[in-house]
Amino acid sequence: MKFIWIVLGIVIIGGGVTGWYFLAGPGHKTATTSNTTTSTTSDTSDWLTYNNTQYGFSFKYPPVLKVETGAQGYDATFANFADMLTYTKANWPADGLGFYLKEYYQMEIDNENQYLIKEENINGVTVRFLGSIDAPKTFSKKTAKFTAGGKTFKLSYTSEISPALMTQEQNYFDKIVQTVTIK
Repeated sequence: MKFIWIVLGIVIIGGGVTGWYFLAGPGHKTATTSNTTTSTTSDTSDWLTYNNTQYGFSFKYPPVLKVETGAQGYDATFANFADMLTYTKANWPADGLGFYLKEYYQMEIDNENQYLIKEENINGVTVRFLGSIDAPKTFSKKTAKFTAGGKTFKLSYTSEISPALMTQEQNYFDKIVQTVTIK
C-alpha cells in the first residue's frame, strides 16, 4: 500500500511540474505573428497614387517625389529630384530621397556584406530591413516584395546619406508599403 502512495505522489508531482513547464514555465510557447495590418489613410490622404494597371497593383507615395517609369530596367523610380538613376553615392543630392520599383525574381540579400535585421509581413507584402557590415552607421536598406498579376515586384531604397534623411526615407517607405493594394 505504501508503494502505491509513493507512485501516486510521484505521478501527481511529475504531472504538476510537467503541466507548469508547458503551461506557464519555460516550455510555454505563445503564438506570435509578424503580420501587421495598419490603416494609414489619415497619414497619406494627400499622397499621390502609383497605379500599375498591367499587373493590377497600386500604392501611395508622398507628393514630394517625382515618378520616372521604364528607366534602366526599373519599372519606376520615385525621387525628389530629376533623373535619379544618373546619380551615384558620390554625387547624390544632400537632401535626395529615392525609391526603386522593379520586377524581382528572388528575395535575397544583395551581397555578402549585408545582413538581415528584421523581416515582417505587412498586408501581404514581405518587408526586409537590411544592415551592412562595412557601411557606416548611417546605412539603411529596406526591400518590400509582393506578387501581382503573376509577377513578383521589389520596392526598395538604400540610404547612406545622413541619419535625418535616413529616418525620413524609412518613414516614407513604411507608409508606402502599408498602402500597397493588389487587385
